[in-house]
Amino acid sequence: MESQSSECGMLIKQINDRVSRLFNNQVRDADLTLSQIRYLTFLYEHGGSLVPFREIQEHFGVSQPTVTGILKRLMVKRLVFSETGAEGGRSKSYGLTQKGVMQLKSAEAARNAQEEQLLSPLSEAERAAFQDMLTRILDNLRE
Repeated sequence: MESQSSECGMLIKQINDRVSRLFNNQVRDADLTLSQIRYLTFLYEHGGSLVPFREIQEHFGVSQPTVTGILKRLMVKRLVFSETGAEGGRSKSYGLTQKGVMQLKSAEAARNAQEEQLLSPLSEAERAAFQDMLTRILDNLRE
């Protein structure tokens, strides 16, 4: 039973690696990575509101240095801006620049095409079931 669990984990890892590599190749001309697009998407989904650093870190479940590095690279590219909180610089919030919105929208087509390719062997019902199973697994790991 344990080897089946390990096998699923390895398949998930291999799928993630291939999806990342294919998408990174697609958006290379825009000088973006899949991780950066995920951050831009997260900020965009907040409808123009500034998002506190801590909320970004919690959403992605990665270390502070990882989030800091990605946000700094996005700021250098002028896709994201930051504002310091009222406590004298101890907290920052982030938002998308207009350029960031434009870059995200152009990358959206590539991401949608890749998602379609990834799920193409599945019927609509299978896609819904697959999404549900992945969500349940992730929720279980968060507990």
